[in-house]
Amino acid sequence: MKTGQKTLVLEVEFEYEKFFLVHFSLSKQARLKNQEEICQMLDEKESKNIIILGDFNSFQGHSEFQYSCMNKFELAIKKPTFPAVKPF
Repeated sequence: MKTGQKTLVLEVEFEYEKFFLVHFSLSKQARLKNQEEICQMLDEKESKNIIILGDFNSFQGHSEFQYSCMNKFELAIKKPTFPAVKPF
């Protein structure tokens, strides 16, 4: 990804799945651009299962994805996760 510091996307493709490992920026503005960049990488006609995982830094939860193509993905974890500096 081109937007933000310490952002990353790693794409791995198998026979039936395609995985995207992401690390989104801390800045909300940059995270929105990160979402756009991921959406551009996804092919609407893709027949493989798409799995996106990583650190989204979505401080407002799933609502941050409501205006991008990422809102159509199902969340595997429906409850908040914890920051590494304060895990519990």
